[in-house]
This record gives sequence, C-alpha cells and structure tokens, in this order.
Amino acid sequence: MSSTRHAVSCSAALAAVLEWFPAIDGHVSVHRFWPADLLFVFDSRAKCDILLAADPFDGRDFSLRFGVWNRQLQATRRTMHYRVHLEVVGVPAVAWNLATASMILGSSAWVERLGTETASREDMGSFRITAWTDDPASIPKTKEIWVAEPLIFGEEDDDLLLSVEALIPEEVALLGHEATVHLVRVEDPVGVAGGPSPGDDRGDDRGGSGGFGRPRDDGGARPPRRDPPGPDRDARPPVARWLGA
Repeated sequence: MSSTRHAVSCSAALAAVLEWFPAIDGHVSVHRFWPADLLFVFDSRAKCDILLAADPFDGRDFSLRFGVWNRQLQATRRTMHYRVHLEVVGVPAVAWNLATASMILGSSAWVERLGTETASREDMGSFRITAWTDDPASIPKTKEIWVAEPLIFGEEDDDLLLSVEALIPEEVALLGHEATVHLVRVEDPVGVAGGPSPGDDRGDDRGGSGGFGRPRDDGGARPPRRDPPGPDRDARPPVARWLGA
C-alpha cells in the first residue's frame, strides 16, 4: 500500500475495497500487519481470489495492491538434526508444564513434547522433555526457574469495588528454583554425527531403545554422513561436546 498520508486506517482501506468489490462484503476482515501495511483475512479462497486477480487501484489519498501472505516472510530457517531426551531435576510442582520446558531450553532447542508420565504427573521425580536441537552442546546444564508469588494489593483488597489503581500490585515477589538438566540420550536420525549417538540404552517412556521407537530396515547401519566435519568443526560426538569432554 502506498499513501500520501502517514497512515491509512483499516476501516478506510476496507471501505475502498468494498466500493470496488461489493461481492466480498461480509467475507473479509482487515488488520494492521507488519512488515506489510494491512492483512486481509478471508473466509474462503474464492473470495480471496477476487482481490488477487485485481489490478492495483486508488482510494482516497492511497493506492492498494494485493499479494498472497507468505508464512516465510521475514523469517529465517533453522534445521535441527538431533532429537534429544532430557531429564530436569528441580522443577517446582507449580511450574510443571510445557511452558517451563520451553523456558528452560530457550533458543537452544525446540520442545516436541513432555514425557508421558511427566505430562500426566504420574511420575514427578524428574521433569522429562523430548526436544530437537541443531547442537546438543548448546543445551544449558542448569537453569534458574523463577515463579511469582501470589500478588499483594493495597489495603483496599477487601473492597468489592476496587479502583483501577488498586488492581496494580505494590510489588511482585519471585521464588527462584535451581534446575539441573541431564542429557539422557541423543538421536541422530539422519547420521549428521557419522556414528551412533552416545548415551544410555534406555528407551523413552513410549518404549523402544533408539531411533523413533521403530526398527530400521537397513540391518542397523547408519545412513551416510550428510554433513561431514570440516577442519573448523568440532567432530566430537554430541554428548561429549555437551559434557565438555
């Protein structure tokens, strides 16, 4: 969208579009969007195609042209080859959820799921996570988990009709919990490391002892190494790098 004004409202843009294309009235909504100016959301592909086939046209002090939204717009791609099984000790019961797993790992890994017994709270002896990473050595070995205490309000907290200001707490208190991350097992399904992944021989809580819980039909041989280590690349196995060995 181009405009001689600083900004064009969603309602003005929608009004201009409906003036030219009344058939889409009731089938589209308009939203502010970055990095494009506006995002038009349709309830059917047929209505969307009407605008996509249109030439750029002018409204009041602005012009509009349309294209398909791309989910890869302004995004960067990251491929994670290692599937890791982790056990975290020290997670408080009030933080026993998937959000805590994501907070512990941060950008080092993408959380696939919690362990079955962890998710059901059947076994709260350790907090089990299955995740994907491009470098097991980047997974933190310890993490401090901060949990907010119940909020404290002012002296008017017994009043049923509180002012907006009274709803703002006087302070926020946090309790810190030191969590220790244990790397139990690393799966290298595409053979990036060029050899079997070290670790213990226990399967995850769904059964099986490696891979994805399914047998390989290649007689147990690893696939060819897809990305061999170069002179500047650490060729140690993933667990050795994580342990600093």
